[in-house]
Amino acid sequence: MGCRREERVNLRLRTVVSGVDRNGRAFREYAETLDFSMLGARLAGLRARLEPGAVVSLLQGDRCARFRVTWIGDPGTATDGQIGLRCIEVAHRSNKRILYIDDQEYELSSRAGLLRSGGYDVVTDRTAEAAWQELIQSRFDLLLLDYPLADADALAVVTAVKRYWPEIRILLATGNPARVPESLLALVDDCIHKGIVPAELLTRVSGLIGEASRLNWPVSRSTPRHALNVPVSLRIFRGGVPVTLQGRSTDLSTSGMGIEVEEPVMPGEVGTLYFRLPSTNGIQFSPRVMVRRKNRTHCGLEFVDITSVEETAIACACGTLPQAASPTEA
Repeated sequence: MGCRREERVNLRLRTVVSGVDRNGRAFREYAETLDFSMLGARLAGLRARLEPGAVVSLLQGDRCARFRVTWIGDPGTATDGQIGLRCIEVAHRSNKRILYIDDQEYELSSRAGLLRSGGYDVVTDRTAEAAWQELIQSRFDLLLLDYPLADADALAVVTAVKRYWPEIRILLATGNPARVPESLLALVDDCIHKGIVPAELLTRVSGLIGEASRLNWPVSRSTPRHALNVPVSLRIFRGGVPVTLQGRSTDLSTSGMGIEVEEPVMPGEVGTLYFRLPSTNGIQFSPRVMVRRKNRTHCGLEFVDITSVEETAIACACGTLPQAASPTEA
């Protein structure tokens, strides 16, 4: 385990641990922390079998962080069943945000209150003009739009939102669905009758943007990225059937790789990445990876199970590769 310089704080917490075990199987289970330091933690009671170098996530309430396994307690010793972890990345949880436009004060107040009770952050406006200023100044996940609007053409508003903020989902609420033009229905993501029961409103909203909160990870890796363009193959299992996706790398770091791949993948999927580096005489690398981020055809992959030989070779290769000038975020 080496010499520890930072002070430990004894703190026993029941926490959710997730990752990939040494057999390549994803797991999610409860364990107990024994203590924390400024740089890491000590864990006990984990059933999944891990190896040093593996990466796991710990979730406790609104706090989440990723840790690298630095040591495993030896059987028959005082540390038997314990795992030493070093923190590599910290996340924070934030509520998803909804912008709700309705000129009726009662409707606005009652639906906003319901959505807030479901955990969402809700900003309300009675005019499209005021709501437009909110869109310019803040980030939103959902636009809940009354139809018809009192001060603007709903079709023009929706068209503009889709143009400037295409990531925002749009939910139309109306008391007379038969009067909504087909051109407007074609642009919005969903349409509801104002008379639906409260539980149904929450169901429809969560169907569009998911649960009320999200974990926000740092927007870039903690290790420098280096430009790299080589062919890669990503082998994943779907429904027990192996699927091999072909692509090319965009950047490499000691903690992961960015790749371009045309076939769809999802954050959280685990697979094996095959590639060769120009500086290693054609040696094939095959680390286990997890899809961390996805942005269209670009994927950010994290090494979750890598041999010490591969890790050393990748670190050496990064020392010879140019720094990635404008990394693509995945």
